[in-house]
Amino acid sequence: MNPALQGPKPSSVARAGRRALSRLWRAMYRNPLIVACVLVLAAIMLAAVFAPLLTEYEPNEINVRDAYAVPGGEHLLGTDDLGRDLYSRILYGGRVSLMIAFGSALGAGIMGMIVGLLAGYFRRLDSPLMLLMDGMMAFPSLVLALVVVALLGPNQFNILLALILVFGPPIARVVRSSVLVLRELAFIEAAHATAIPARRIIIRHLMPNAIAPWLVQVTLILAYALLTEAGLSFLGVGGSTSNPSWGGIISEGRLVLSRAPWLTLYPGLTIAITVLAVNLVADALRDRLDPRLRGS
Repeated sequence: MNPALQGPKPSSVARAGRRALSRLWRAMYRNPLIVACVLVLAAIMLAAVFAPLLTEYEPNEINVRDAYAVPGGEHLLGTDDLGRDLYSRILYGGRVSLMIAFGSALGAGIMGMIVGLLAGYFRRLDSPLMLLMDGMMAFPSLVLALVVVALLGPNQFNILLALILVFGPPIARVVRSSVLVLRELAFIEAAHATAIPARRIIIRHLMPNAIAPWLVQVTLILAYALLTEAGLSFLGVGGSTSNPSWGGIISEGRLVLSRAPWLTLYPGLTIAITVLAVNLVADALRDRLDPRLRGS
């Protein structure tokens, strides 16, 4: 076979991928807004991880004498009807919200990558797998998550599983569309001609070349997962109340909105800032990794 028709060798493909990632990080580093967003996300995650070091109050510590304390003084963000420190509850609540959001985004990414590779490469699996994915995508994300949680029970693990099932299908479609293009290229045909096993073709050739759109989609899903988890917690299906998430804190505060607006304002701002930062990072990834938008 003519070497010119074989396409890039695996080593050259790997080097090209490393160069693309290097250019991506340099481009993001030169963008002050993206650097700020990454720093904000890092600060929020570190604050959740090291919450015991950043506050002297336990999230469920009750002190009725300090009920509805306004923000300031001993309680930076005020207290609720039981005198629980809101700042402490937001820090500890970030552990639940961020764990579920990151876990579901990663799980959905793994599910979407596997299904997309199988559907895109094996023609016999394409129709049944995509019919299943389309059927799951036909339901609004919050409705499908509510159905799954209602069937399995309201706890954090089931919420994580529900969000994986909700956000896995759109990632699978993105990966599949990339694989459909890749499998027709010359270097994949050359791999078939040399009798390379399908598993090796998928792992060494197709998956590395589908990483870029996959990464963008997973980053976007992270923001959607955070909002959906907050919505589930707001509706009262967020699992255990011992460590409330941000959505659960907002749900409790809405009952006394006129008397203590800070109980919904500050956790709502935390969610908004986190989602905005994630979306800006995802947009930067898309603009850099999508060849059609790279020069815009």
